Amino acid sequence: MAVSDNQLPNRAGLTPEFELTGVKNYPSADINSYLNFRDYLGILALNGAPTSQLTYQLAYSAHYISQKFNPDNVGELLYEGVASTAFHSDLDNTLEGDVTYNLGAHTLGTGFYLGEYGVEADDDSLVFQVDSAGKQVGPPFVPVRVINNANEINLLAGIYVEDTWRINEKCRVNFGLRWDRLSGFTNHNQVDPSINFTYLPWTETTLHGGFARYMQVPSFQGISPGAPAAFAGTTGEAGTGDVNPETEDDYEWDVGAVQQLLKGLTISEDAFYEYTHRYLDTGQFGVVPIFAPFNYKHGYIWGTETALTYHMKNLAFHASTTIGRNMQKGVATGQFNFDPEELGYINRHYIVLDHQPLYGASGGATYNWQPYSFSINTLYSSGLRAGFADLESLPNVVQIDLSGQRKFQLPGIGDVIDRVTLLDIVDRANLIRPPEGIGIFQSAYGPRITVYDTLTVPLPALGH
Repeated sequence: MAVSDNQLPNRAGLTPEFELTGVKNYPSADINSYLNFRDYLGILALNGAPTSQLTYQLAYSAHYISQKFNPDNVGELLYEGVASTAFHSDLDNTLEGDVTYNLGAHTLGTGFYLGEYGVEADDDSLVFQVDSAGKQVGPPFVPVRVINNANEINLLAGIYVEDTWRINEKCRVNFGLRWDRLSGFTNHNQVDPSINFTYLPWTETTLHGGFARYMQVPSFQGISPGAPAAFAGTTGEAGTGDVNPETEDDYEWDVGAVQQLLKGLTISEDAFYEYTHRYLDTGQFGVVPIFAPFNYKHGYIWGTETALTYHMKNLAFHASTTIGRNMQKGVATGQFNFDPEELGYINRHYIVLDHQPLYGASGGATYNWQPYSFSINTLYSSGLRAGFADLESLPNVVQIDLSGQRKFQLPGIGDVIDRVTLLDIVDRANLIRPPEGIGIFQSAYGPRITVYDTLTVPLPALGH
């Protein structure tokens, strides 16, 4: 369960873009808008092994998530021209089952997935009427009310079969086939194959490679099909385009190797390339900071990671470096969310998405000195993207964290652990996202210097 109520930060000194009859002075620093989240998840699972060859699992989950935006009506109207009280929720019920059967050299598997996603989107907005040139109509400058509600049941069903074939002690291959079907806001079905190889040429060396095709479904919660038509002729009017996002179709190739250099010391290398069709993304567009999904037309993603790990009795450390890019071209759905000039540029050029930096590195070490444990973790990123069509690069991100813990043995309770964590010990202001960019509503920063104290207490054993 997660519950949060958030007051959105203001920018002081802004000049109102619209007029509201009866209001003469309303500083932008006084605007009070709130974005509240609710997230509840419950899972019930049953698994077993009737024989040494047969295993099964059956799981049911219920998930409810909601977002509600409460605007400052006067402030939003003066500075944005739209004040929307927006409530979007998604109630999901899913059932999943898996069965595996061991036949010696072959392990067969099959399973299914059934999901019902009930979506509600209720938007009650105050807007100003505009003329054909987009100019506010008045005086008097009085807002009008626009109601835009949507409800939809989305159904997702899938089934798969697979076989893991142990050809010999050194070579293993897994191949499978999956079929999925989606109906509701979007209707699509797709068959996806996959194949993966693992080869051990020597005891200390493992090589792997594979290919898979994937279907990914959009986030249903942010879809509002009637919004473009409902706000026509008002300050909330958007451009034209395809309203409902489509499913994403991905083709991915992956290769890698793991090598044990010394006892406890392992190095690994992984690389992948992915071709994407109708790549799904989300953004906070317009004046309501609720994520809305949309599709790029096509693109590609590639990346590589080199990692080193070392473990001994009381000391462990890890380090990794990454290089990668996510490049997309064209906007296939949700075009009305974009500025026309930016939309035209994206339709003509590949752009770098702001999901991953070009370069990244992380590392850390842990030392155990019973009953104490101490650790240090570091993170580096070459920075994400920002600005018009993500053409700008943000500054580097550097963060160093420290932590220490002590274990206490309490009679009748067991091991109680007290852990103190210090984040960003150099108190560096790391800008993650700027106030402008594709689908970015507010700036986002990494944590400043922060101290956490976490106490872990074991639950009493069942039956005692």
